[in-house]
Amino acid sequence: MAETSPTTTAKDQLAKQNEARQKSQDKAVKSMEQVKPTPTQEENDLAKMGVDVPVKEDDGSGPDPTVPPTEPETPTPPPEGTPLRSAPRQPTPAAKPPSSSSSS
Repeated sequence: MAETSPTTTAKDQLAKQNEARQKSQDKAVKSMEQVKPTPTQEENDLAKMGVDVPVKEDDGSGPDPTVPPTEPETPTPPPEGTPLRSAPRQPTPAAKPPSSSSSS
């Protein structure tokens, strides 16, 4: 087997590192081209206070993974025999005051 010189080995290793770096940079540039601006903190604060802020295009990041998705509320029917809220309330009998006279 022919031995390779340390210089040749170092050049080969450097070429591999440069190729890996270039791939990484190309990937980063490609992902940055797809980024769209998001609202600044100031714009968020103004919007919260009711000021009209220009609506920006969706940044394409998708929903926040830390917030559970909400399901639309669909009313579920109550069990049989359960009165509905729209039903008029039945008057409750007035409580009788305790009598002060006691019979012995």
